[in-house]
Amino acid sequence: MKLRNVIVGARRTSMRLEQPYWDALLAICARRGTSVHALCTELDRDRAGSLSSAVRVFVLEHAAEAAGRASGDADASLPAGGPLVGR
Repeated sequence: MKLRNVIVGARRTSMRLEQPYWDALLAICARRGTSVHALCTELDRDRAGSLSSAVRVFVLEHAAEAAGRASGDADASLPAGGPLVGR
């Protein structure tokens, strides 16, 4: 787990994520042409749980959408309730 500071809106906060999530988040931001701070601010507006959880869900949903596009399946997504339901 890697702890990093991010600016969300006008406040500084820290967020702890596993390195693969940080790597994916940085790659998504680079493709979108935005900063981690701006994306976290966007995710913070609609989150129900912690910011770290919101980022993990966002990264998983982004990966599922990308996998669907790569396979040609426009309806590909994670199962209802998330990837770990029933485990």
